[in-house]
Amino acid sequence: MDPNGLIAPVNELGYPAPFWFLIFFRVLGFTLHLLPMNLWYAGTITAMLLGLSRIPEARRFSARLMSQMPFIIAFGVNLGIVPLLFLQVMGYRVFYSATILMAWQWLAVIALLCLAYYGVYIYAVGLRTAKQGQLKAWQRASGWASALLFILIAVIFHSAMSTMADPGSWPAIAEQTGRAAAVYGTAHSLADPHMWVRMLFFFGLALTTTAAYVSFDGAMLAGHETDDYRKWTRGFAPQLYTAALVVYGIGGLLYSGSWEAGLRDYMTAGSALPFAALAAIGPAIPLGLLWLGRNAAKIGLWVILAQFLVLGLHAIARQLAQNFRLAPYLDIAADPVKMQVGPLVMFLVSFVLGLGVLGWIVAKLVQANRNAVSSA
Repeated sequence: MDPNGLIAPVNELGYPAPFWFLIFFRVLGFTLHLLPMNLWYAGTITAMLLGLSRIPEARRFSARLMSQMPFIIAFGVNLGIVPLLFLQVMGYRVFYSATILMAWQWLAVIALLCLAYYGVYIYAVGLRTAKQGQLKAWQRASGWASALLFILIAVIFHSAMSTMADPGSWPAIAEQTGRAAAVYGTAHSLADPHMWVRMLFFFGLALTTTAAYVSFDGAMLAGHETDDYRKWTRGFAPQLYTAALVVYGIGGLLYSGSWEAGLRDYMTAGSALPFAALAAIGPAIPLGLLWLGRNAAKIGLWVILAQFLVLGLHAIARQLAQNFRLAPYLDIAADPVKMQVGPLVMFLVSFVLGLGVLGWIVAKLVQANRNAVSSA
């Protein structure tokens, strides 16, 4: 079976906007989505583990992050609409085929996310109502269940993206998980070591984001907390970031080692080298800020901004790698462009307003923190 026969034909309606516009918002949207998404992926399990600590400040951060998590999830889900929209617009020829091959898992993400969301809410409500901070067993179990569900969702997403970027594997997948001309939608990448090392790499990246958020929380959102708590965040954040970089480094070496020869040459010696190099060394910036600014009360703001830059560099490198892997089968930049001005204007207005509302909410939280510190 020819994999090109499983790739959707070119849409005669064309792209609704120039290619540069689509790729820019796909990368920007994914970067914005990565920040809260990393906190679900690695932050939830980290918070649950810190909740077992004997250190009061560690347990306090655990409670704070899990109390904030319902809002973080809501922001992340809404910010995730943008990259998914542009993925469907630009990658429609491979996205739908790949997700049909693993349809049951892909559709299950909705149910799994709802369950994880409910679990986090149960845990957060328990934190507010529990006497002396003692959660009931079922409330604590809901937190652990949510942490595991977020990891399971990550497995499905990594499987989907790995499958989408490898159309050459589709004929074998279709034969193994289908009959005649029909597929059962039960394909997965669980036996693919490339997917697991990719997961390890991105889990390390998510841990660095969690560490950056520890610093941001202590610096900008913890005005009602004790000085001991804020001091603890400045000490713990660089330690966690360093440990996360170990995971990130090991995962990165294994991940790049699993690349096919052509992709490895492209990312390490070709035109993508500057972006790949910047993505690889980018985490050194937040790490340096964390260690050098341990005694600076507001260093957390600069750390989270630097982490956003790191995530943006990774989004660019990831997009370049994906484009290269798809190049033997299709050129995503070759579709005709037929401008749709009305929808574009509506999107831009909605996007700017949405970011404005989100920025206003964060600004109010930071202002409340400043008022609390000044009145202390």
